[in-house]
Amino acid sequence: GETMRVGFIGLGDIGMPMAQRLVDSGFDVVGSDLSEDKRAQLRDAGASIARDLHDFADCAVVGLAVPDDETVESLLVEEGLLESLSPSSI
Repeated sequence: GETMRVGFIGLGDIGMPMAQRLVDSGFDVVGSDLSEDKRAQLRDAGASIARDLHDFADCAVVGLAVPDDETVESLLVEEGLLESLSPSSI
């Protein structure tokens, strides 16, 4: 079947190993981080890098490993991640 597309936002000490494990497990991973170094590291591991939050629109699942609730709410609501995802996305 088709490979599940998984998004991951936040590629720090917690998010990077999780995102890399998803890549290694054969998922089609799209990632994002504020750090260019972290984005490059995940790209080198085999993932694609989001240009903006709309690049997560076709993900079945999007994981967030960000610092706090305010950042989660900002990504989901103010920046429009929730609005761009399919209703069946997790």
